[in-house]
Amino acid sequence: MIQGDRNTSFYHVTTLMRRKRNKIMSIKDYQGEWINDQEAIMVFIQDHFQNLFSSELSFSARQVSSHEGPCPCLSNSEAHTLSLAMLDEEIRHALWSLKPCKSPGPDGIHAGFYQRFWPIVSNSVLFEDKEAFRTRKVPPNLNQTLIALIPKIKVLGRIIEEKCASKVWNPVKASNSGPAFSHLFFANDLLLFAKANTMNCSSVREAIEEFCSRSRQKINNTKSKVFFSPNIASDQREELCDILGFHSTSNLGTYLGFPLRHVGSSNQDLNFVVSRVEQKLAGWEANLLSFAGRNVLIRVSLNSIPSYVMQSTLLPARILDKLDRTSWNLL
Repeated sequence: MIQGDRNTSFYHVTTLMRRKRNKIMSIKDYQGEWINDQEAIMVFIQDHFQNLFSSELSFSARQVSSHEGPCPCLSNSEAHTLSLAMLDEEIRHALWSLKPCKSPGPDGIHAGFYQRFWPIVSNSVLFEDKEAFRTRKVPPNLNQTLIALIPKIKVLGRIIEEKCASKVWNPVKASNSGPAFSHLFFANDLLLFAKANTMNCSSVREAIEEFCSRSRQKINNTKSKVFFSPNIASDQREELCDILGFHSTSNLGTYLGFPLRHVGSSNQDLNFVVSRVEQKLAGWEANLLSFAGRNVLIRVSLNSIPSYVMQSTLLPARILDKLDRTSWNLL
């Protein structure tokens, strides 16, 4: 209401529905049983994330590949430069190279605070930095920070390239004259491509296990799927899935909300666009809005939900007709 919302029934119903939607009344555990007790729900969620962000490995040996080449070494001049004492201007330059409002520490103070009040805090900052370099020890309170570990996907790419160079991993081609590709990285998602035979699947499994050993990460088998070409027999699919340790799928699903088109997919995969618009327009909000309010709700829904999918996919005429029919029914 302070931000301009009117004291109407629509406002109060919206608040009650949001409060009800955000409250977790029950949750299903790994065995499929429902947990209804609030204390048990809190313990289950806490244990889930503790197991998710912890590792079972206590030691990971450094494996040097023959394709990595010789280890680079510092020259005498470079080593001498690193052994010199820190200058005040170097510390100031390093501080000003940081983004002012990025990555605050546990105390909530970011680099912009030290940049803004440098005339006041400069002596303390310079002393702490020089003392850390002189004693080669960082005080424990300065090591307290919020860290997010990101897997070294580049290491996995190097492992795959080694397998391809050894001729035990055969990349695939989209056309006879096109380039061969073995993997694609999308942020934290990964697509692997190889011929459907025992040798290639064994190499894929070995590459994944080697990456897990180096990075101390684990693959989520429930979220990993194998998509085969239609000309692969069902018994061969089962044999290759046993080697990979993943289940087979006939639908690639969606990525960032976009349906992944492949052989065997149909226009029925785009029905979710109509379903989302209908859920938005046919909800309880429409009954509490005036004609002008319903008109605004229609325009907002039709401009956001279908337009996002239409950035990469051409919607069929029947989908567009259903969207128009749903809008007219609401009015």
